[in-house]
Amino acid sequence: MEDRRPLHTILDYPKVLKLGTKGIIAEIDSELSHTPESEKQKRDTLAAMKISLEGINAYAKNLAQDAWRLASQEKEPGRKNELLHLAEICRRVPENPCSTLDEAVNAMWIIWVGVHMENTNAGFSLGRLDQWLQPYFESDMQKIKGAAEKQEFIKHALELIGCFYMRCTDHLPLIPDIGNYLFGGSSSDQAITLGGVTPQDEDAVNDMTYIFLKVTKCCQSVIPTSTRVTTRAKTAQPI
Repeated sequence: MEDRRPLHTILDYPKVLKLGTKGIIAEIDSELSHTPESEKQKRDTLAAMKISLEGINAYAKNLAQDAWRLASQEKEPGRKNELLHLAEICRRVPENPCSTLDEAVNAMWIIWVGVHMENTNAGFSLGRLDQWLQPYFESDMQKIKGAAEKQEFIKHALELIGCFYMRCTDHLPLIPDIGNYLFGGSSSDQAITLGGVTPQDEDAVNDMTYIFLKVTKCCQSVIPTSTRVTTRAKTAQPI
């Protein structure tokens, strides 16, 4: 068996979070309308991209439907509300642009699952998640007025990212025996990059940087396999 995969690749998650799959499909439709019939290979590629994104949308809708079904059977109020919340999230994203931290994290995970339906994955890293998720964290925090409520939301953010880590650890695609031999049994080796600098060469450490570091310390999971952090001065205050 030959093992093939897109090594050392990071998806353009910010685009998905900002535009949603609906927005990207609109871009594909626009490109198709300007592509002549003679360029069959390009048109087929664009059509395949659109079909893949439509499949992602259908998958998310099925997740929403299943969450509603489980919620209708749930007796415990807390869990019932959680399932209803997840159903609403999956109904909206990743088809539409994300507006909350919960939507952004869930949209990323749904896209992640879709990509892995096609690729076996190794070194298929998650990228600069603190940079990409910080705007949604800030937006959620700005809607909260009380200090106690803010602390509760921070706890929620920690739990959300912890669950994301556990889902990444749980998703281990099969690989040939030589892969197990070379990588110590780990069939999925993705890294998260935290901190660093912005395109303007400014310190990029933010609130989500500390949330990811805290989750990394608490979970000590196999995946993500590594977390890279800047050594520059940190301007944000630790959570």
